[in-house]
Amino acid sequence: MATAAELQSYRDALVKAVGSGTLTVEAGGVKRTFRSVGELRSAIATIDAELRTAGGTQRVSMIRISSSKGLD
Repeated sequence: MATAAELQSYRDALVKAVGSGTLTVEAGGVKRTFRSVGELRSAIATIDAELRTAGGTQRVSMIRISSSKGLD
């Protein structure tokens, strides 16, 4: 698994590629060509989720249920 610094570096390269309009990203000695900007954005979202999980800031859903018999 990649470290948080490696993930952040790859994320920065992806964001730069989206901003410049290129589909080829090189980070950490690995070069990858994406088919569309949508694929780039999907990769950014995936890395963001990995970073949240690695940083311990994963969102937790909580559902609170209350009820009464109506006899108050």
